[in-house]
Amino acid sequence: MKTFAVAAILISAVAARSTPIRARQETEPKHIILPSALASHDVNKGNNELASITNTTRVKGTELSTLYSVTFDESLVGLTCVGQFVSGHDTDFALGSRQLDFFSTQIQDLNKQANGNLRNQAFGRITFVAVGQEFDIDRSVPAPFADSFPCPVSKTIVLESVAVGDFDSVVIGQDFAGAWTPGGGKPNGLSFAAY
Repeated sequence: MKTFAVAAILISAVAARSTPIRARQETEPKHIILPSALASHDVNKGNNELASITNTTRVKGTELSTLYSVTFDESLVGLTCVGQFVSGHDTDFALGSRQLDFFSTQIQDLNKQANGNLRNQAFGRITFVAVGQEFDIDRSVPAPFADSFPCPVSKTIVLESVAVGDFDSVVIGQDFAGAWTPGGGKPNGLSFAAY
C-alpha cells in the first residue's frame, strides 16, 4: 500500500460482489497486526481527534471518517498479510448503506496529525453483514489490488475509512495492538492476519 500501496491491498475488488474479505485460511495466522492509534476526522472542519472506535458517518451535513495507524514490524519478514474487518461487539452498528470505502493516506504519524486526512488512493469498499461477522468486500467497486500481499516489514501506514451514501453511520469498536489477546476469536474492527 509505495509504503501505503502495499498495505492498500487490505481491501480489494476483483471479481463478484459480496465475497469475504479474506479467503478462509486452513491454518491459524502466525501474527495478528492491529492499529496502534485511531482518529476521528471531521471532514467539514478538518480536525482529527484520537478515538477508540470506527465512527464513519455522513448525516445532515455532518461527516466523520476514521484514520487508522498500523505498524508492520520486522517479525513479518517473508509472510503474507490479509486484511480483515470484524463487527463483534454488541454496541457495533451500521445504518444506511452499511458500507465503508477505504483509502491510503500520506500521513506519516497519526498522533502528530492534528488536522487533515491527506487522502491518497482508493483501496475498495466493504459492507457490514451482521454483528459477529467479518465485513464483505464489495467487488462491484474496482480496486487495483489483490486480496493478500507481502507484509510491509518495518513500516507504519495510515488508512482512512469513509462513509459511502448520503445517510450512513458505521460505528464499530476497535481492538488495539497490545490490548487484544488471542484465543477469543478475531479482533474487533480493522486488523491484518499474517501467514
